Order: sequence, then C-alpha cells, then structure tokens
Amino acid sequence: MDEETENKEIEHEDELSKLVGDTETINSIFNEPTNLLRDLTESFEKESYATILESSKDILSLIEEPTKQFVKIGMAFSISSAAKWVSPIGEVGVDTSQAEELISKAKEQFTEGDYHSADETMAQVREMMPRLEEEQKNMAGDYVSTTEHFIEEVEESGTDVEKAKRLLAQAKSALETGNYQDVLKCTRDAKESAMSAKDTRIQTVSDALLFTRSIIEESKGVGVDISQPDKIFKEAKKAFGRGDYEKCSELTKEAEELALKMQDDHIQRVLDLKKKRETLDERRPKPQIPETQETEAEENNCPTCDSPLRYVKKYDRYWCKSCKKYAPRKK
Repeated sequence: MDEETENKEIEHEDELSKLVGDTETINSIFNEPTNLLRDLTESFEKESYATILESSKDILSLIEEPTKQFVKIGMAFSISSAAKWVSPIGEVGVDTSQAEELISKAKEQFTEGDYHSADETMAQVREMMPRLEEEQKNMAGDYVSTTEHFIEEVEESGTDVEKAKRLLAQAKSALETGNYQDVLKCTRDAKESAMSAKDTRIQTVSDALLFTRSIIEESKGVGVDISQPDKIFKEAKKAFGRGDYEKCSELTKEAEELALKMQDDHIQRVLDLKKKRETLDERRPKPQIPETQETEAEENNCPTCDSPLRYVKKYDRYWCKSCKKYAPRKK
C-alpha cells in the first residue's frame, strides 16, 4: 500500500469512527423529525394554520435532511461492522483478501458520498459472510484436531502434558460456543505448553544419561566389570536418539541401579576379604625367638663407645660388638 492510499484509508476510518461513535449527534439527527411533527401537531391544535402554511415550504427539507443522515450513518455502521467482522476471521487463517478489498472500496465510495454504490459493494461482502464464517469454523476445528494430535504425540514420550490438556479443553469449549478467537489463543498456548514440557523432559532424560554414565565410569574405576550396565546404557542412548524418552528413562534407571549394585557388591567383597585376612593374621602363630638369638636393646647403649648393645638372653647380658665385650650389669 502506497502512502497516498494509506492516507486515504486513515481518512476513511476517521470519518467512519466519528459517525458511529458520536451518539449525541445521532440522537439529535433522528429526534428532529419527531420534534417537527410535534410542532406541527401543536400548531394545528392551536388553529395556527397560517404558521403551518408559512413553514410548509421548509417541511420537505427538514424531513429529507435527517433521512440523508440516516442513510449515511447506517452505511457507516455497516462498513465499520464489516471491517471489525472480517479482521478476526483473517487472524484465524481464512483468506479474507477479497472481502477486505470490497470493504476498502465501499469506504472510498462512502467518502465520495456515493452511498448507493457503497451499499451495493457491501451487499457483495454480505454474500461472502456465510462462506467465510464456515471456513473460520472449519479452520478452528482443524486447530483443535491438530493440537490434540500433537499433545498425544508428546505424551507418548512420557512427558507430563496436563496443563496442555487443560488448555485444549478450553479450546474445545470455545469451538462449541463459536468463540474462534479463543480457539486460536488456547490451541496456540496448548501447543507451546506441550513443547515446553517436552523440552524439560528431554533435558531431564539427558541429565540422567550423563549421571548414569558417570556412575558406570566410577564403577569401572574401582575394578567392577561394567560390561552389562554399559550394554544397557548404550540401549538407553539409542532410545533417546529415536525420541523414545520413556524407554530411555527405564533403561537409564536400570543401568544406574545395576552399576551401583555391582559397585556395592564389589566393595563388600573387598571388605569381607580384608576382614578374613585380619582373622587369619590373628590366628597365625607368633614366631618364637631362640634362646641364643641376640636382639638389639633399643634403649641400651655401650657406656664405653655408645654403640647399640645386643641382648643375649642365654646369659642375660648386653654385648657390645664394637668393644667385643659384655657391658657391666645394671644394678
């Protein structure tokens, strides 16, 4: 739309808005014939025939002017209503371009004062109404149907879609009452809710996969044979790749629990083995030191050379290897 056409459209809208919005002026216009008739009746009752005859030449113009205004205002209401009617239909997705062009043409004819042509143009718009409204209804029904199907698909992945279902129920109610704008809004919100829930579900499952992978690696680090949980984990990754998040969650949990159990079993075996060894050590007989065996006396040094002394149990004496003699007996 060029600037000149756009400016004309604005002028048309301004004039139409003023006409359909000025209630005071409308009342004034349509009260005038009633006031005229009352004045004529009063003059006739008062036998003021001369007054009536004097003003008779103005009677026709006084009657014609409100009639012209009536036609103008009626047409203004018709065009404005059509514009407001077609707008929401277009928002739902129905092709209203032809109707919009006719309404624009009627506005131009109206501004030029050609109310008859404007009415003929609006008649074409009125003929389109049933078809466009039926298309609007069918399209709103399609929105509900496709949204319901989308929510079902998301739910099959194990996602919580209760909020989306509630919004879908509101859309169905709006469809039954013919409130197609609410159908559009509720189905859009329902889809967004289901998609958001699905994204959250995917992130949760992805995080669970990473955590399980770390558990398996930890089990491997302490010496556990991870071949079995690792096999289950790989199946979980495949399920994630094909979008089966419910199956992925089941397999991930199974792999995690198996890895933890195997890890606990391994640690328990190690602890049991350690305890068994400690028991065997306690039962093992202590080695006997022969009577001739010499032992170092940690706290006895030779009084002559300060070298460590060896204790000779047989003689109950301390021997200095450096001095090659027994140290004096302690008193």
